[in-house]
Amino acid sequence: MVLPTYSDAKTALHSHSVALRLTLSSDTNIKVFEVMPSLINTDATKEMGGYVHGLAPEVAAKEIYNGISEDHFEIFVGEAGQQYDDYFEDPKAATTKFNQGLY
Repeated sequence: MVLPTYSDAKTALHSHSVALRLTLSSDTNIKVFEVMPSLINTDATKEMGGYVHGLAPEVAAKEIYNGISEDHFEIFVGEAGQQYDDYFEDPKAATTKFNQGLY
């Protein structure tokens, strides 16, 4: 499944986060962090398989906390970092892998 509108929205959010980070870091003490999570096990993701395949919320929270503590401005949670790398290496293969539930 390819969801272009969802992907477009995520891309726009990433671009906006980068622009804010660059703008605010030069004039203020404000830090802009971007969190990119994989599937998290919550009630909201139940229908998408979150209870079975999702990352425990406590694990996600710890990864986010650690990322902020270490000033990692782009925080990949769970499998999101591997998905990101795989997509830039081979978008079609990464989309297929994602749709097969291999992440």
